[in-house]
Amino acid sequence: MKTLCTIHAVAQREDGKILLLQRTDERDRPGKWNCVTGYIKEKEPAEEAVLRELQEETHLEGMLVKTADPYWFDLEGKLRMLIIASLVSVKGTDSLHIDERESRAFQWVALDDPMIQKIPSLKLCLKKLGMI
Repeated sequence: MKTLCTIHAVAQREDGKILLLQRTDERDRPGKWNCVTGYIKEKEPAEEAVLRELQEETHLEGMLVKTADPYWFDLEGKLRMLIIASLVSVKGTDSLHIDERESRAFQWVALDDPMIQKIPSLKLCLKKLGMI
């Protein structure tokens, strides 16, 4: 089974809503919704990777609020991921512009939105961060 080490950046606005991105057809798991995700570069601190991926995928700047302990997530027995999840506070979301190579749509959702229940990896991420 393939194993990857990734970051999940949960971008949260001042009103408490979090940012979800829908993956493009060119990426693995096309059409799926999740928070900002990405890979850690060699020798890059995970916290820096979180802010870098957020900026690359959304053009948003953020402030790291907290990072959860790393945890494992098994994707249907096909892929195992070691995930480092972080909560990032964002302001000035008018500058949001998604990288169309990565995502085809975005949506701000409340933590009690039913959409979150449909995304197992995001739901676990939010639990690890103590948000739900």
